[in-house]
Amino acid sequence: MKFILTINIILFSFFAIAQTATPIFNFVQYENRVQQKNDTLYIVNFWATWCKPCVAELPFFEKTAQSFA
Repeated sequence: MKFILTINIILFSFFAIAQTATPIFNFVQYENRVQQKNDTLYIVNFWATWCKPCVAELPFFEKTAQSFA
């Protein structure tokens, strides 16, 4: 049973490769970016692909992005 679980985890991790690179900010960089004096809307959202409510809210963010484009 452990062998099958291990194989499934390995296979899942093989197919779960990120499609684009996401920038990583430390706190100072993040704070400087958010504190900028401009008319840009910043939304910081932490979510996971396995979280159904997180995935369900994505269309709302897409709609907001289109309305503020």
